[in-house]
Amino acid sequence: EGKARRLTEVLCDEAGNPSAWVISKLLSDAECDECVSSAEESGLQTSAKSLCTAKSTHDYINEELAARVAGYLPRALQDEFRAQDGVGVAGIHSSWRIERYDEGDACPAHWDQGDSIRVLKSNGTKDLLWCSHTLLINLSAPEASVGSATRFYPRGTYDH
Repeated sequence: EGKARRLTEVLCDEAGNPSAWVISKLLSDAECDECVSSAEESGLQTSAKSLCTAKSTHDYINEELAARVAGYLPRALQDEFRAQDGVGVAGIHSSWRIERYDEGDACPAHWDQGDSIRVLKSNGTKDLLWCSHTLLINLSAPEASVGSATRFYPRGTYDH
């Protein structure tokens, strides 16, 4: 479709500050299938450095997917990010971690890694862009996600 999606729900912390935004059906079923196929072609493997038992892509870059998903982000979400930290959304980082959880797989509490990238501007100077938020996209049908959960730790500790 190529159209921006709408925010379905905004989840707030105890102080009422937005901490997670839900956008239902960010990708179509066909786009989800495409992501899964691309990830499998790229190679899914378990990390030897992590307690996470899910299979994941490593060094998987997809510029086209990043641009497409960026076009789907609702204006209201981009406005909220700017209001929170004064910085606008430059785009979606093209480095993707696509994970597959088979029965019995788990990923213990963790902080997502923040990537950065240098971008050459048209005037010849460079900007350093960093990942400030994690974008979680469920690629599975809802009935395939029984027993799964994601928890957020907005205070930066696992005590919450």
